[in-house]
Amino acid sequence: MPFTVEVPGDAAVEVAFGPPDVGRAILYMHGHCGNPVAFTSWAEAATRFGTLISLRGDTKCKGRSRRKWSYDYKGIDRRVRAAIAAVDAKRRDLVDSVAVTPLDPENVVLIGYSQGAKRVEFMTHHFPSRYRRVASIAVADEPSPYRLKPAEKVLLMGGAWDARKHIKEGFDKLKTLQKRVGAGEVRYMEFPKARHGEYGPEANEVMAEALEWLLK
Repeated sequence: MPFTVEVPGDAAVEVAFGPPDVGRAILYMHGHCGNPVAFTSWAEAATRFGTLISLRGDTKCKGRSRRKWSYDYKGIDRRVRAAIAAVDAKRRDLVDSVAVTPLDPENVVLIGYSQGAKRVEFMTHHFPSRYRRVASIAVADEPSPYRLKPAEKVLLMGGAWDARKHIKEGFDKLKTLQKRVGAGEVRYMEFPKARHGEYGPEANEVMAEALEWLLK
């Protein structure tokens, strides 16, 4: 189960801690009014590579306790860095601080689902030096090659029982663009038996392979 960490002046984040000697922060952005702990189905895979932090959206959903994402990219970026600082402090409380490698707020892996995936595109475009390796899962419209081009590696993913033609088309365009400019890598993968809003029965195995490629 995820560990809740309070962030001063902001909503709490849900965390799956990675090895204390690994300073990689993996930031998860849920979908529109989505479940901020949906990542639990593949948290085991993620924590082999770093500490997984689920940031809640910055706008309340009408009549619901859940949240969605605005277009305030500078504000979201500040919230990411504040969340990493809070989680880093909690790690030092839980483990001998001498043995803890600080989380790096300047090289953050971004993983977004649906609406969160679209925001990952914009964060990559606006802050390319901070978000260099990113994953876009089940994005609702065609991924933008222009916005994703600055990333070192881009992982595009979809559910096998979800709409995905547009994701594959974005993959082809980004791959062509990367080849033309001589920069970046992109890969497409699917979650078997997964509808929209789901990761399917093989989530952990798929994400283990996906993150191995993204982060190697």
